[in-house]
Amino acid sequence: MAVTESMRSMLGVSDTRDPVAEGMLRRENWRGTAAGLRAFLVGRSGATILLQGTALVSVLFAHATAQSQQVGLTEAFFAGAYGPIGSYLLALLLPVGYAIAYLVRTEDTAGELGIYAALRHGSYRRWTGSIVTREIPHIAAFAVGVGVVLILGAAILDQPISMLTTETSTFYLGLLGLFASTLVFCSLATLLAWTGRRVYLLMFPTVILAAVVGYLIPASLGWMNIVAPFSALHDAELVGAPIFAPAAALVAAGILILAAIWRATPKNADGLV
Repeated sequence: MAVTESMRSMLGVSDTRDPVAEGMLRRENWRGTAAGLRAFLVGRSGATILLQGTALVSVLFAHATAQSQQVGLTEAFFAGAYGPIGSYLLALLLPVGYAIAYLVRTEDTAGELGIYAALRHGSYRRWTGSIVTREIPHIAAFAVGVGVVLILGAAILDQPISMLTTETSTFYLGLLGLFASTLVFCSLATLLAWTGRRVYLLMFPTVILAAVVGYLIPASLGWMNIVAPFSALHDAELVGAPIFAPAAALVAAGILILAAIWRATPKNADGLV
Protein backbone atom coordinates (compact mmCIF):
# COMPACT_ATOMS: atom_id res chain seq x y z
CA MET A 1 0.00 0.00 0.00
CA ALA A 2 2.85 2.39 0.94
CA VAL A 3 4.71 1.49 -2.25
CA THR A 4 1.61 2.26 -4.31
CA GLU A 5 1.18 5.64 -2.65
CA SER A 6 4.88 6.54 -3.15
CA MET A 7 4.68 5.61 -6.82
CA ARG A 8 1.61 7.80 -7.21
CA SER A 9 3.40 10.72 -5.55
CA MET A 10 6.45 10.28 -7.78
CA LEU A 11 4.27 10.25 -10.88
CA GLY A 12 2.19 13.13 -9.62
CA VAL A 13 -0.99 11.10 -9.56
CA SER A 14 -3.35 11.68 -6.65
CA ASP A 15 -5.97 9.32 -5.23
CA THR A 16 -9.25 10.65 -6.54
CA ARG A 17 -11.49 8.16 -4.75
CA ASP A 18 -14.29 9.75 -2.77
CA PRO A 19 -15.29 7.64 0.29
CA VAL A 20 -18.65 9.40 0.50
CA ALA A 21 -19.44 8.72 -3.16
CA GLU A 22 -18.35 5.09 -2.81
CA GLY A 23 -20.57 4.67 0.23
CA MET A 24 -23.53 6.14 -1.61
CA LEU A 25 -22.85 3.85 -4.57
CA ARG A 26 -22.76 0.78 -2.32
CA ARG A 27 -26.04 1.82 -0.72
CA GLU A 28 -27.64 2.33 -4.11
CA ASN A 29 -26.42 -1.09 -5.26
CA TRP A 30 -27.83 -2.67 -2.11
CA ARG A 31 -31.16 -0.92 -2.59
CA GLY A 32 -31.29 -2.08 -6.19
CA THR A 33 -30.56 -5.67 -5.16
CA ALA A 34 -33.17 -5.55 -2.39
CA ALA A 35 -35.75 -4.05 -4.75
CA GLY A 36 -35.06 -6.75 -7.35
CA LEU A 37 -35.38 -9.50 -4.74
CA ARG A 38 -38.62 -8.01 -3.45
CA ALA A 39 -40.03 -7.76 -6.96
CA PHE A 40 -39.16 -11.41 -7.59
CA LEU A 41 -40.67 -12.67 -4.33
CA VAL A 42 -43.99 -10.85 -4.75
CA GLY A 43 -44.19 -11.37 -8.52
CA ARG A 44 -46.28 -14.21 -9.85
CA SER A 45 -43.30 -16.41 -10.75
CA GLY A 46 -41.33 -15.86 -7.55
CA ALA A 47 -44.35 -16.14 -5.25
CA THR A 48 -45.49 -19.31 -7.03
CA ILE A 49 -42.07 -20.95 -6.67
CA LEU A 50 -41.86 -20.01 -3.00
CA LEU A 51 -45.39 -21.15 -2.17
CA GLN A 52 -45.14 -24.40 -4.12
CA GLY A 53 -41.94 -25.07 -2.20
CA THR A 54 -43.95 -24.49 0.97
CA ALA A 55 -46.53 -26.96 -0.33
CA LEU A 56 -43.77 -29.54 -0.78
CA VAL A 57 -42.64 -29.02 2.83
CA SER A 58 -46.27 -29.45 3.87
CA VAL A 59 -46.39 -32.75 1.95
CA LEU A 60 -43.35 -34.00 3.88
CA PHE A 61 -44.94 -32.92 7.17
CA ALA A 62 -48.19 -34.63 6.18
CA HIS A 63 -46.24 -37.80 5.36
CA ALA A 64 -44.89 -37.93 8.92
CA THR A 65 -48.36 -37.23 10.33
CA ALA A 66 -49.99 -39.88 8.14
CA GLN A 67 -47.55 -42.52 9.37
CA SER A 68 -48.01 -41.61 13.03
CA GLN A 69 -51.81 -41.37 12.90
CA GLN A 70 -52.42 -44.15 10.36
CA VAL A 71 -54.37 -41.95 7.95
CA GLY A 72 -54.04 -41.23 4.24
CA LEU A 73 -51.53 -38.68 3.01
CA THR A 74 -54.25 -36.52 1.45
CA GLU A 75 -56.27 -36.47 4.66
CA ALA A 76 -53.14 -35.53 6.62
CA PHE A 77 -52.24 -32.81 4.12
CA PHE A 78 -55.71 -31.25 4.30
CA ALA A 79 -56.25 -31.89 8.02
CA GLY A 80 -56.07 -28.15 8.59
CA ALA A 81 -57.84 -26.99 11.71
CA TYR A 82 -58.59 -30.58 12.73
CA GLY A 83 -55.01 -31.83 12.64
CA PRO A 84 -51.66 -30.88 14.23
CA ILE A 85 -51.08 -27.16 14.52
CA GLY A 86 -47.94 -27.47 12.39
CA SER A 87 -49.96 -28.96 9.55
CA TYR A 88 -52.56 -26.22 9.94
CA LEU A 89 -50.03 -23.39 9.83
CA LEU A 90 -48.21 -24.81 6.81
CA ALA A 91 -51.46 -25.24 4.89
CA LEU A 92 -52.74 -21.80 5.89
CA LEU A 93 -49.46 -20.23 4.81
CA LEU A 94 -50.36 -21.07 1.21
CA PRO A 95 -53.47 -18.84 0.86
CA VAL A 96 -52.08 -16.19 3.21
CA GLY A 97 -48.77 -16.00 1.34
CA TYR A 98 -50.57 -15.74 -1.98
CA ALA A 99 -52.83 -12.97 -0.65
CA ILE A 100 -49.91 -10.95 0.74
CA ALA A 101 -48.04 -11.15 -2.59
CA TYR A 102 -51.27 -10.13 -4.34
CA LEU A 103 -51.68 -7.17 -1.99
CA VAL A 104 -48.11 -5.96 -2.57
CA ARG A 105 -48.54 -6.22 -6.36
CA THR A 106 -51.85 -4.35 -6.17
CA GLU A 107 -50.38 -1.62 -3.98
CA ASP A 108 -47.38 -1.20 -6.28
CA THR A 109 -49.61 -0.93 -9.33
CA ALA A 110 -51.97 1.45 -7.58
CA GLY A 111 -49.14 3.68 -6.44
CA GLU A 112 -47.70 4.03 -9.93
CA LEU A 113 -50.62 3.86 -12.34
CA GLY A 114 -53.71 3.59 -10.18
CA ILE A 115 -55.42 6.80 -11.18
CA TYR A 116 -54.81 6.10 -14.87
CA ALA A 117 -56.16 2.56 -14.54
CA ALA A 118 -59.26 3.90 -12.79
CA LEU A 119 -59.78 6.43 -15.57
CA ARG A 120 -59.35 3.72 -18.20
CA HIS A 121 -61.99 1.53 -16.55
CA GLY A 122 -64.34 4.44 -15.95
CA SER A 123 -64.37 4.38 -12.15
CA TYR A 124 -62.51 3.09 -9.12
CA ARG A 125 -65.23 0.53 -8.55
CA ARG A 126 -64.94 -0.96 -12.02
CA TRP A 127 -61.17 -1.00 -11.69
CA THR A 128 -61.37 -2.80 -8.33
CA GLY A 129 -63.80 -5.34 -9.73
CA SER A 130 -61.51 -6.01 -12.69
CA ILE A 131 -58.51 -6.54 -10.40
CA VAL A 132 -60.29 -9.24 -8.41
CA THR A 133 -61.88 -10.80 -11.49
CA ARG A 134 -58.54 -11.11 -13.27
CA GLU A 135 -57.01 -12.71 -10.19
CA ILE A 136 -59.55 -15.54 -9.91
CA PRO A 137 -58.08 -17.70 -12.75
CA HIS A 138 -54.62 -17.28 -11.23
CA ILE A 139 -55.93 -18.44 -7.85
CA ALA A 140 -57.46 -21.50 -9.50
CA ALA A 141 -54.17 -22.27 -11.26
CA PHE A 142 -52.36 -21.88 -7.94
CA ALA A 143 -54.69 -24.40 -6.26
CA VAL A 144 -54.23 -26.84 -9.14
CA GLY A 145 -50.45 -26.42 -8.81
CA VAL A 146 -50.64 -27.36 -5.14
CA GLY A 147 -52.60 -30.45 -6.17
CA VAL A 148 -49.87 -31.40 -8.64
CA VAL A 149 -47.23 -30.97 -5.94
CA LEU A 150 -49.27 -33.22 -3.64
CA ILE A 151 -49.65 -35.92 -6.30
CA LEU A 152 -45.95 -35.85 -7.22
CA GLY A 153 -44.90 -35.77 -3.58
CA ALA A 154 -47.15 -38.72 -2.78
CA ALA A 155 -45.67 -40.68 -5.68
CA ILE A 156 -42.10 -39.94 -4.59
CA LEU A 157 -42.93 -40.97 -1.00
CA ASP A 158 -44.42 -44.22 -2.31
CA GLN A 159 -47.91 -43.22 -1.16
CA PRO A 160 -49.63 -42.66 -4.52
CA ILE A 161 -53.04 -41.06 -4.36
CA SER A 162 -55.68 -43.38 -5.73
CA MET A 163 -58.43 -41.69 -7.71
CA LEU A 164 -60.86 -44.55 -7.10
CA THR A 165 -61.23 -44.34 -3.32
CA THR A 166 -62.77 -42.03 -0.74
CA GLU A 167 -59.43 -40.21 -0.71
CA THR A 168 -60.45 -38.72 -4.05
CA SER A 169 -63.23 -36.61 -2.53
CA THR A 170 -60.84 -35.36 0.16
CA PHE A 171 -58.36 -34.37 -2.55
CA TYR A 172 -60.82 -32.41 -4.68
CA LEU A 173 -62.68 -30.85 -1.77
CA GLY A 174 -59.35 -29.89 -0.24
CA LEU A 175 -58.28 -28.11 -3.42
CA LEU A 176 -61.67 -26.42 -3.65
CA GLY A 177 -61.29 -25.30 -0.04
CA LEU A 178 -57.79 -24.02 -0.75
CA PHE A 179 -59.12 -22.02 -3.70
CA ALA A 180 -61.94 -20.62 -1.55
CA SER A 181 -59.58 -19.74 1.32
CA THR A 182 -57.17 -17.97 -1.05
CA LEU A 183 -60.03 -16.01 -2.59
CA VAL A 184 -61.23 -15.00 0.89
CA PHE A 185 -57.83 -13.62 1.87
CA CYS A 186 -57.35 -11.85 -1.49
CA SER A 187 -60.81 -10.31 -1.16
CA LEU A 188 -59.96 -9.25 2.38
CA ALA A 189 -56.71 -7.69 1.14
CA THR A 190 -58.63 -5.77 -1.53
CA LEU A 191 -61.07 -4.44 1.07
CA LEU A 192 -58.28 -3.41 3.43
CA ALA A 193 -56.52 -1.62 0.57
CA TRP A 194 -59.50 0.73 0.41
CA THR A 195 -59.74 1.11 4.18
CA GLY A 196 -56.69 3.23 4.93
CA ARG A 197 -53.14 4.16 4.15
CA ARG A 198 -51.55 1.70 6.56
CA VAL A 199 -52.91 -1.36 4.82
CA TYR A 200 -50.05 -3.64 5.87
CA LEU A 201 -50.52 -2.71 9.53
CA LEU A 202 -54.14 -3.76 9.10
CA MET A 203 -53.44 -6.90 7.08
CA PHE A 204 -51.04 -8.71 9.39
CA PRO A 205 -53.03 -8.53 12.67
CA THR A 206 -56.18 -9.39 10.73
CA VAL A 207 -54.50 -12.49 9.28
CA ILE A 208 -53.20 -13.54 12.71
CA LEU A 209 -56.65 -13.12 14.25
CA ALA A 210 -58.23 -15.09 11.40
CA ALA A 211 -55.68 -17.90 11.82
CA VAL A 212 -56.45 -18.18 15.53
CA VAL A 213 -60.20 -18.16 14.96
CA GLY A 214 -59.90 -20.70 12.14
CA TYR A 215 -58.04 -23.13 14.37
CA LEU A 216 -60.39 -22.73 17.32
CA ILE A 217 -63.62 -23.41 15.41
CA PRO A 218 -64.84 -26.83 16.60
CA ALA A 219 -65.60 -29.66 14.20
CA SER A 220 -69.31 -29.34 14.98
CA LEU A 221 -69.18 -25.86 13.40
CA GLY A 222 -66.74 -26.82 10.67
CA TRP A 223 -69.10 -25.67 7.95
CA MET A 224 -68.52 -22.10 9.23
CA ASN A 225 -64.73 -22.27 8.93
CA ILE A 226 -64.21 -19.82 6.07
CA VAL A 227 -60.58 -19.32 7.12
CA ALA A 228 -59.54 -22.93 6.50
CA PRO A 229 -62.35 -24.52 4.47
CA PHE A 230 -59.84 -27.06 3.13
CA SER A 231 -59.80 -28.77 6.53
CA ALA A 232 -60.78 -32.43 6.17
CA LEU A 233 -63.14 -33.53 8.90
CA HIS A 234 -62.43 -36.97 10.31
CA ASP A 235 -66.09 -37.27 11.28
CA ALA A 236 -68.04 -35.58 8.52
CA GLU A 237 -71.34 -36.67 10.05
CA LEU A 238 -70.95 -33.86 12.58
CA VAL A 239 -71.54 -31.16 9.99
CA GLY A 240 -73.07 -32.89 7.02
CA ALA A 241 -71.63 -32.59 3.54
CA PRO A 242 -67.96 -31.43 3.47
CA ILE A 243 -68.86 -29.07 0.63
CA PHE A 244 -70.49 -26.69 3.10
CA ALA A 245 -67.24 -25.08 4.31
CA PRO A 246 -65.86 -24.23 0.83
CA ALA A 247 -69.31 -22.99 -0.21
CA ALA A 248 -69.54 -20.75 2.86
CA ALA A 249 -66.03 -19.43 2.14
CA LEU A 250 -66.98 -18.58 -1.46
CA VAL A 251 -70.05 -16.71 -0.21
CA ALA A 252 -67.89 -14.83 2.30
CA ALA A 253 -65.39 -13.96 -0.45
CA GLY A 254 -68.23 -12.60 -2.57
CA ILE A 255 -69.40 -10.39 0.30
CA LEU A 256 -65.86 -9.08 0.84
CA ILE A 257 -65.50 -8.32 -2.86
CA LEU A 258 -68.78 -6.39 -2.89
CA ALA A 259 -67.67 -4.49 0.21
CA ALA A 260 -64.34 -3.63 -1.45
CA ILE A 261 -66.12 -2.42 -4.60
CA TRP A 262 -68.47 -0.32 -2.46
CA ARG A 263 -65.48 1.25 -0.67
CA ALA A 264 -63.73 1.98 -3.98
CA THR A 265 -64.70 5.63 -4.30
CA PRO A 266 -62.66 8.79 -4.98
CA LYS A 267 -62.89 9.93 -1.35
CA ASN A 268 -61.12 6.72 -0.25
CA ALA A 269 -58.59 6.76 -3.08
CA ASP A 270 -55.94 8.63 -1.06
CA GLY A 271 -55.24 5.47 0.86
CA LEU A 272 -54.52 3.54 -2.32
CA VAL A 273 -53.14 5.95 -4.92
